[in-house]
Amino acid sequence: MKLLVSEILPNPEQPRKTFDQAELDELANSMRQNGLLNAVPVEGPYREGGRDFYFLVDGERRWRAAQQLGWERIEAAVEAGSIPVEDDCRHPQVNIRKQSGMGGPSSGHRGGEI
Repeated sequence: MKLLVSEILPNPEQPRKTFDQAELDELANSMRQNGLLNAVPVEGPYREGGRDFYFLVDGERRWRAAQQLGWERIEAAVEAGSIPVEDDCRHPQVNIRKQSGMGGPSSGHRGGEI
């Protein structure tokens, strides 16, 4: 399924905290020429302020390269076991992300504000 790039938030539990710009440029160039070869896995949807958003499970470099290319949408695979929107406040990942300020139903952080 194709999702708006702005509906996807980075995973705050991503061990990589810095991304080499030259490597992102190389990946973006490859994606420009060949397209996105593998969908980015996401978890969600979560709802906040009347908008749905998703958390990256993996593929933050591909997501960043898509942003760099100005892509509006990216192919995403919603992971099995993702929770329904109405249950998101009871999901442990949302609670962890709310506490870290990275998103969740009442954090004030929405897609497009990255």
